[in-house]
Amino acid sequence: MKTLLILFGLLTVLSNHSHAEGRLFLIRPYLFSHLGTQIGIGWMYESQDQTIKTEANLYKANVPVAELKVESDNGVFFTYLPLPACGFDTDYQYTVTGLEKPISIESVPCAGTTEEPLMVSFVSDTQEYPDQAKIGYQLVSLFPSRAILHGGDVVQTGNKFDEWVDFFDALSPVGSSRTTYFAVGNHDYRYDTEVPLWNRFFRYDANESHYVAQLGNLKLFVLNTCFEDRPDLAAPEYRWIAEQLETLSKTPKSERPWVAVLFHHPPYSSGLAHNALAPRKEHLILQKYFIPLFEESGVDLVLSGHTHLYEHSFKSGIHYVTTGATGGKLGYWGGKNPYRVIAVRERSIVNFKISKKSLNWTALNFDLNVLEDVTLNRTVTE
Repeated sequence: MKTLLILFGLLTVLSNHSHAEGRLFLIRPYLFSHLGTQIGIGWMYESQDQTIKTEANLYKANVPVAELKVESDNGVFFTYLPLPACGFDTDYQYTVTGLEKPISIESVPCAGTTEEPLMVSFVSDTQEYPDQAKIGYQLVSLFPSRAILHGGDVVQTGNKFDEWVDFFDALSPVGSSRTTYFAVGNHDYRYDTEVPLWNRFFRYDANESHYVAQLGNLKLFVLNTCFEDRPDLAAPEYRWIAEQLETLSKTPKSERPWVAVLFHHPPYSSGLAHNALAPRKEHLILQKYFIPLFEESGVDLVLSGHTHLYEHSFKSGIHYVTTGATGGKLGYWGGKNPYRVIAVRERSIVNFKISKKSLNWTALNFDLNVLEDVTLNRTVTE
């Protein structure tokens, strides 16, 4: 009952917020990581009336810091924040034409700059039921996460514009204040392997969507594992991550940040997608080429979606966390996973708490019941 009351109050606030802004925005402002180097802001007006004077400004304590250059792409407007990728003060705000007041930006600290654990939320497979996805993001808003990881399959059909609009509406409880780090999923490729709407909304090519980001004491590598949709991806993705991990491996594990790799297809799963008769074989490419590299390089964590099950696997020092569908259909069993620790057929969100000495994750279903709570500890050289 308490959870229902919280959600009812949250829905009321969100409804009031939407009406307060009127119908000016078809897509309200959202923050996204631009290849791990900049924070992008995107938005779209309900009206295509070119008489709207479009501007964006950055504030600190309500004092203008910068007027941001605005770009446009067929009705979608963009700007980029002139802030470091991590470590900026938490009192930065921004506004765009049509907002009643500035929006505060959640800051992601750099490695070693704080003793307080950083919370990051993880979702995936928002797909065909945006009402369910919105509940997931409303639950995320109840927790003090500074950033959001998305494991791919943002929409059910990548070339349908209306599905993207529905996704950004689902994201709205947290999208304007918390930066999302996206991986690409196979449904984002559906019916157009160039994924033009990905580029339209995020301003980078889905086929070049590997990047690295520092989230506090977590080093996050993002890969595109849609090898069945684009077979030409596997070789350059492997070369890039191999170079990145070779550099990182020169630092003793006790002195480096926690290392996670985010991509859509889990290497190990009990889900139907890993049945021997399943048509897609991305997981086999990962098992043959990428996983040995991760094991040699001391990767701590691999994060995925795709199977629509919550599952935790463990093999050779690496924890594999697959989050259940946030908005897609629930998954089905059918694969063999000898490394499974737990597997649950539930929608889920996963909250990570990351510090120098520990990494904790708590997986929750949509009733906020704990599916799993795990803490990893590390001896840190001072």
